[in-house]
Amino acid sequence: MAEPKIVVEHREHLWYLLAEAGQVEHLIMCQYLYASFSLKAGPEDGLTADQAAAVARWRDLLTGIAIEEMLHLALVFNVMTAIGAAPPLSRPNFPRSSEDLPGAVQFRLLPFGTEALTHFLYLERPEGMERVDAAGFVPAVPPREPVEPGEAAHYGRFLGIWDEYTELKKADPAFEPAFPVIPAFTRQPYDIAEPQPCLTDPLTRAIAEVFNLGYEVLLQTLNRFFTHTDETDEQLQILVNAAFGLMANVLRPLGRTLPRLPVGPDHPGRTAGPTFEMYYQFGNFVPWREPAWALLSERAAILATRSAAAAALPGAPAAVSGAAAAAAGLAAQLLAHVPEELRHVAPASRTGHGA
Repeated sequence: MAEPKIVVEHREHLWYLLAEAGQVEHLIMCQYLYASFSLKAGPEDGLTADQAAAVARWRDLLTGIAIEEMLHLALVFNVMTAIGAAPPLSRPNFPRSSEDLPGAVQFRLLPFGTEALTHFLYLERPEGMERVDAAGFVPAVPPREPVEPGEAAHYGRFLGIWDEYTELKKADPAFEPAFPVIPAFTRQPYDIAEPQPCLTDPLTRAIAEVFNLGYEVLLQTLNRFFTHTDETDEQLQILVNAAFGLMANVLRPLGRTLPRLPVGPDHPGRTAGPTFEMYYQFGNFVPWREPAWALLSERAAILATRSAAAAALPGAPAAVSGAAAAAAGLAAQLLAHVPEELRHVAPASRTGHGA
């Protein structure tokens, strides 16, 4: 069945469609990262050598696809800025079920497994392909669809994961590649009426809050990059490096740590995961570079402080200390481009070291 044709009638219509596309790409990216973070690592998690090798491949594929979704998001934002529109990086919290998105697309954070793969195949299905979504969306198991050999699209890659996962489950029905994660928030989301599971373990909650703060600073960094004004080439590169540094040195290690930590006594046997929580709907920076960078550097400094506080908690994994050090370095880089009169960070904490 052919997809309905979209006819762009005017600039405002294009603006709306691009904002909608950006939100879809953003939500999809978070889903893929969540599934990737939920995967186990190796023998220490009860996997055989063959299972661990397969899980490592799946993690790399999921992460790669998520990065490509981020690139798609960047392409959408480039077109938006070309027509004079500011990219919207704010989005609703999960779960997201709304009729105002194309085809009433639904989004929910799912650990890696049959349900997640079914949902991902549905989202990435080629145009015109009939396919039903996962249980909780539309009950189904994905049928095998013909795919051209060597197809590099997301659908083909997910289908390859599905096939390998199915074979490993047949060989060992007890095989569980993911931790028993449950999407649990640090607090009831402001934009969801139905009660949501919440983290009650103090250490887990503290680390989850650091992840969410790092995710927020990442979005703010990208926001400034796409709406920059008189930044130099060096300053633009700093923003790019900061975004990649946050992803690699803050979000990735914390995202892989949370699924090993308990949710709390209300959910025995279940572990946490990064919920990509939005605490509020934030907007764009002002056009003027200096106050915008002052604000961004302060947010990075808060991330460093909160990370260090979480790292000092009893039983905190080493990944939290690494995230704190990375955030402190980022804050120092940004602060170096802020005029002295706009700095509101104590000298001893500007770089994360003592005087």
